[in-house]
Amino acid sequence: MRKTWKSLLASCLALILCLTAPLASFAEMESTKTDLPAVVEPSKEPTAEPSEEPTVAPTAEPSEEPTKAPTAEPSEEPTEAPTEEPSEEPTEAPTEEPSEEPTEAPTEEPSVEPTEEPTETPAGGITMLAMTMSDAAMVYALPGAVTLTAGQTTNMNIGTGITTDSNAYGSFTMSTAGKLSLSFRSAGKLAGNLRIVIRSVNDSDKELWSWSGAMAVGQVVTFSDYVEAGSYDIIISRTDASDANGYILAATPSVSNSGEAGSRNNGASSAAGLTLGGTSKGIVSLQDQKFGRKDYYSFTLSSPSKVVLSMTNIINAQTSFRVYSSDLNTELTNLSVDAAACPNENSNVTYHKTGWFSAGTYYVVVSGNATGRYSVGASATTVSLGEKEGNSTPSAAYASNNTLSLTATSYVTGMMSETDNVDYYYFNVAKSAQTVSARVQLQFPSAGLALCRADGTVISGTDFSVSNTGASENSAYVATLKDTRLDAGNYYLRVTRKGNSVGLYGVRVTSKLTASHVTGSVNGNAITMQGVYAGGTTTPKLYRYNLYLHDSLANIDTLLLTKDLTTNDKYTAYVTCSGTYLIQYVIWDGTTWTDCWATVQATVQEMKITQVAAKVDAQNNIKCDVTYTGPGSIIGCVFTLYRGGVKIDSFTGTNQTSHTFKAPAGGTYSVQYAATMDNIRWTDGWVNNIEVKGAQPSLPLVVNPVSVNSDSNGNINCSVTTSNGTGKLVYGNWVLYLNNQVVQQYGTTTLNHTFKVNKDGHYLVEFVASDGRTWADGWGSADVVVSGYQPLTVTSVTATASNAGIVTLKATTQGGYALQQGNFYIMTRSGSVIAKLEGKNRTATWEATQAGDFLVEYVAFDGVTWKDGWGSVNVKKAFGPEPLNVSLKLTPANSGKLTSQATITGGNKLKQANYYLYQNNKIIDAFYSVNATSHDFYVNQAGDYLVQVVLYDGKTWKDAWQSAHVNYTPSGNVELKLSDVKVSLSGTTLTCSVTTNDSRALTSATFYLYRGNTVIAKMDGKSRTATFTNVSAAGNYLVEFVASDGRTWKDSWGSFKIGGETLKVNALKAVRDSKNILTCTASITNQSAIQAAYFHVYNGTKLLGSWKWEYGTSYLTHAFNLGSKAATHVQYVVYDGNEWKDKWTEIK
Repeated sequence: MRKTWKSLLASCLALILCLTAPLASFAEMESTKTDLPAVVEPSKEPTAEPSEEPTVAPTAEPSEEPTKAPTAEPSEEPTEAPTEEPSEEPTEAPTEEPSEEPTEAPTEEPSVEPTEEPTETPAGGITMLAMTMSDAAMVYALPGAVTLTAGQTTNMNIGTGITTDSNAYGSFTMSTAGKLSLSFRSAGKLAGNLRIVIRSVNDSDKELWSWSGAMAVGQVVTFSDYVEAGSYDIIISRTDASDANGYILAATPSVSNSGEAGSRNNGASSAAGLTLGGTSKGIVSLQDQKFGRKDYYSFTLSSPSKVVLSMTNIINAQTSFRVYSSDLNTELTNLSVDAAACPNENSNVTYHKTGWFSAGTYYVVVSGNATGRYSVGASATTVSLGEKEGNSTPSAAYASNNTLSLTATSYVTGMMSETDNVDYYYFNVAKSAQTVSARVQLQFPSAGLALCRADGTVISGTDFSVSNTGASENSAYVATLKDTRLDAGNYYLRVTRKGNSVGLYGVRVTSKLTASHVTGSVNGNAITMQGVYAGGTTTPKLYRYNLYLHDSLANIDTLLLTKDLTTNDKYTAYVTCSGTYLIQYVIWDGTTWTDCWATVQATVQEMKITQVAAKVDAQNNIKCDVTYTGPGSIIGCVFTLYRGGVKIDSFTGTNQTSHTFKAPAGGTYSVQYAATMDNIRWTDGWVNNIEVKGAQPSLPLVVNPVSVNSDSNGNINCSVTTSNGTGKLVYGNWVLYLNNQVVQQYGTTTLNHTFKVNKDGHYLVEFVASDGRTWADGWGSADVVVSGYQPLTVTSVTATASNAGIVTLKATTQGGYALQQGNFYIMTRSGSVIAKLEGKNRTATWEATQAGDFLVEYVAFDGVTWKDGWGSVNVKKAFGPEPLNVSLKLTPANSGKLTSQATITGGNKLKQANYYLYQNNKIIDAFYSVNATSHDFYVNQAGDYLVQVVLYDGKTWKDAWQSAHVNYTPSGNVELKLSDVKVSLSGTTLTCSVTTNDSRALTSATFYLYRGNTVIAKMDGKSRTATFTNVSAAGNYLVEFVASDGRTWKDSWGSFKIGGETLKVNALKAVRDSKNILTCTASITNQSAIQAAYFHVYNGTKLLGSWKWEYGTSYLTHAFNLGSKAATHVQYVVYDGNEWKDKWTEIK
């Protein structure tokens, strides 16, 4: 009965303990650690009898020696339930022999420490031999597992058989990352196949390391690697069915700290902050390797800065350091260090990378091909910018007020940062057109510079790359865009990044003195001209208006007038005929000439001879009277008398409208009157059928005696009358004699004249005349006494030339009378006269037409004596623009590109600029243009080449030569070939594609979309395909593809059409009036604005003249003055930017 009670009590206690915490812990372990071997739970009911073996738990105080005999009735099996509270450490081994009597219940508290030595017959186990780690707090324990302590040896028991009961569990926590070292050694007599696993609890219990194999007694297995801070499990299990027992496997962990913080920085959200000026240490951990993780570090800049990154590979095989922008999508490859660049383990090499950063947050991401240690540091220096960041588009530059002043003398500092590709700066050309010069000053060797409109289209631009021997200014690289004339409006200067070039730069735009525009307002026959200038820092010294009349038939521009002003006032000129007038506005500031042009159409009331009337009197005098209409006054006229178509007499005058002819005989006469108001166009009128009755023969001409009187100033005043004859003198000459010698004579038919003398004496005067039929003369005399007369002398002649080529002439004289003439003559040293300045003055101004040494002669006449004097002058610069000059620079490239850059000074506006490429004294390529200052030739073989540039400015031809050697290095043996451009239009979206003869990379590829002959869009890049949108307007289209593989340039074309005919010439009329004025009129149907229009006049197949339409006039009509020319056909040609059309008609 006693045995039964004891057995029942033991069973109840076992049942109670079985249902307490240890059971729950195993259940929790089973549910949370799914990759553990299955755990066999204890039975739910205790056995009926005590086990034959004692309980696993030791007595409260283990006996020094086991009892000599077991209890009377030992239980068949030990109780499965543990004590209410398990001991902190399991006993190393139970007692050798069971007690005589089993305890009625386990002790309430197990022993605190295990026995010092295990008995020889416990189950097998392991011992941790070494574990080193800094601050490894044991805050986590796998249920049923032992907690490993750094620096101590820990026993881990292994049971027999392949069951979870035989597994050993351990756990530990690392509060810092570092290199973990663990070693496992068999102890006791345990041998067999084992598997050791280390799992990372913080990584969802993923297996971090494992070892499997046969372990002999005393064998050591070691783990050593870099791991993250966190909790870890160790699981040791059998992999065979060995039932050997009484063996122990021992293990001990150790950790060395790397200095990396305990927090995990494996993403942007958990990135470790880099302190600017400091250094952060880190590791590439085993978790990073196993689970594909990287370490993230971030640093934030509050303003633009120059940043130096230091990245050290301390102990590792190879480590990558990659730098990213704030979105982590853009790698700053310029600053990254690739793993392939890092040396091998234990290198301890530091890489320094310098970058330029905008304000913002940036990341350094570290990864490695193996585990190891590294460090990352960053230091920043703030830079001061005139640029306001956020100016990557024209609209953004305007919104952020990145403004450039046209009058600034200093640069605006900008920065091309690691994340920049382009910067825009805004400037405004106010009111009037100006010539703008743009310049950039770089602290790095290459960039792009361009002038753009608000929509980003380039007006002028260049990409440049300069070496350390290139042009420099203030230790910086400098590039300047060619001067560009811009109309009033908003513009942008664009700086573009090239390759890895980053850093600081300066930009500046300046305006130069510019004749912006000139207007011409027409009111009747008055054309009022007003010029406007802008830019520059100086005020013009001269304002000039030139007015030309354009003859469209002969295509000649005739200069009508030149007017120079000292202030910028308007000027009004009066014209006398309808037509096209060209206005040139020229300004000069003492150094620079600049001009602009305008065209006006004037329709005026032209001069018309309304009547020529003639009356014949009794003496057969034909008196002619003229009436006319016109916009001004007559300034030249001619009366001509004809009989039977033969010219009998004529009279040339200035503004006379009446004249009398003496008919030499009876007959029928005609009179023609011709007059002009501008000395360019003449108009005439006739009176015919003038009947003159038979005239009585006239008496011979008689010259009556000459009336002569003199004064003390040497004046001899003469007058004479004639009678009889025809009534009209055709010849007359006054002759003065002293001492029977001719001293002066003057030819004129005028009946009075004054001689000037400086000597006393008795003078004779003769007047000799003829009326065309008879000769006669008359005489007179006078005694002359001259008082106080001093002979005329020229005492000095001076000439002074200014730097602008204006020569001031001055002469001084003594004696003589008042000057009748005072003339300056400019001569070369060889005596050739190149300029005459005639008048009655002692001063004059000559605008030198050429530079050099010149002689100056001054000739004076006082009515009595001619005298002259001499001087000289050296002219260093001719008046007006500098002579045209050009130099040429060649830049060869290994790709076969040969850049020709012309530097042009002086001269007028270019009308032609041609480039020729020679090899072996033969032209192999040529480029023709109006005003190109550069051109790129492409060659496909190495060699010596010669380039010639030929310029013409309408006055002077000028050329320059330069040679260069091209080291051509082809990228392959097969020449690039292109297919035709394939086009596909879907709705308003156009897709273009080109195929090449192989898959080689293209260094440049551009698609150009033309409507008619005008480029309306383009797509740059390196692709063989392109897409254009919003292609909908009717018309004929072309697509050109231009590409290069770095060796040759090729192009190909495609075409398509939208809609039907958009331009049509409906009719053309050509009507000629009685004065041979040909009026041409066309009618058209068009959907687009007209871009060009021409009328051509032919006689058979010979072109007589052409007229080109200019804006501001009608393109549908024009009148040609054919004069005496015959014409048969007219052609009209018109262009709307899309297509050309023409039509012919006969002249009626």
